[in-house]
Amino acid sequence: MNTTGGAALRLFNPGLHQSDEDVISQFCVRETELAAILEILGRNIESPSCRHVLVAGSGGMGKSMLLARTAAELRANSAFSSRLLPVRFMDECHGIADFAGFCVEALSLLAGELTANDAELAGELRKAADRMSTAEAESGLRNEAFDTLCRTADRTGKRLVLLVEDLEEICLGAGEEFSRRLGEALLSEPRITLVATAAGRLEPSGEERQTLAGMFALQALKPLTTEECSVLWRSIDETGADRDIRPLGILTEGNPRLLAMLAAAIRRERPLTLPEEVAALVDWNTDFFRQRLAVLPKSERRVFAAILDLWRASTTGEIAARARMDVRAVATMLRRLLDRGAVVAETPAGGGRKRYAAAEPLHCIWRRLRQGGAAAEEVGRLLRFMEEFYGGGEAAGKRLSAENWEAGLAYMEAERAPREILAVTADIRNR
Repeated sequence: MNTTGGAALRLFNPGLHQSDEDVISQFCVRETELAAILEILGRNIESPSCRHVLVAGSGGMGKSMLLARTAAELRANSAFSSRLLPVRFMDECHGIADFAGFCVEALSLLAGELTANDAELAGELRKAADRMSTAEAESGLRNEAFDTLCRTADRTGKRLVLLVEDLEEICLGAGEEFSRRLGEALLSEPRITLVATAAGRLEPSGEERQTLAGMFALQALKPLTTEECSVLWRSIDETGADRDIRPLGILTEGNPRLLAMLAAAIRRERPLTLPEEVAALVDWNTDFFRQRLAVLPKSERRVFAAILDLWRASTTGEIAARARMDVRAVATMLRRLLDRGAVVAETPAGGGRKRYAAAEPLHCIWRRLRQGGAAAEEVGRLLRFMEEFYGGGEAAGKRLSAENWEAGLAYMEAERAPREILAVTADIRNR
């Protein structure tokens, strides 16, 4: 986790508001595991059947960093970039309730991946994903969404590499039918490879899960050795002071994240821009936001994830459409979420239907930044607008670029979260 070029550390969300160059420069351990994954992906390019990879390890052992580094290599290395297209899923895909939802999420993320190089295809995929996200019949949708993924691979001339966080949690939440459908797809379709993470092996609690687990090459992440701890520490600690790393290795039990947190505590940061400050704040509070979702029962979690994705006060019908659930069931879940304090309700001043929003607006920012692609850039545009409009003392609002001014007006008209984000940024400024 190097600090080359002043790139901020990401302890929970590697790749968040970072370039591939930043990720590559910060990656200094787990080289053996990276090489093993890339070797499998390289062999898959010409193979009539794919070998999939499961990266297993406890929290903080470097699973997310390894996936981020793999994605960066697939984009930066011409030997891979001409034949493979990485699609990195966000952590904790709580909105995925079935195989159709998994494929729709993949389409949405694939659109973000293609935006820079093929805007037309990216636009088509985004429209398709938006349409499918509100479809009700899962049986027909799963075939359409999966077929669209495969056709996109044909159009790009590349095989898709789906990089999925916490596959075990997705399987538990979506049920045995999801595991069966996913296993069938991975077994029959060479255009798609899955590189996934899990806290441990995929426990064979059912026949479908056992079959799915057998499709993966297991890459277990072990605690760092003393030498690896020393390499990681030197990459972060810019003081150059000599340090006996062995006690810290014992204290952290070779956990890369814990060791990085200790090193980061003594690191002097350069001044950060507002988007970087918000990204850092989101990164340091990931465990809190993750827990808010994890403690919710499955149906409530699905509704809450839809509220976060909408990122504005929304009606019950809008939330139901986004979650692909029955309106009456969503109304019940909203009452429970209100009781938990997870959402707030408001009635428009001029009357009309009650609307619901996340009680902690920063949770929406956290989710969108972690989604990456277009969702993260949407947050970035708004924050850049706010930095220009509200910064600079008497010059505030007088030095706005045309692009940022238009972005700011668009968010205000869409009733997106300027008021709440202002409170967050004010808190950051006053720290």
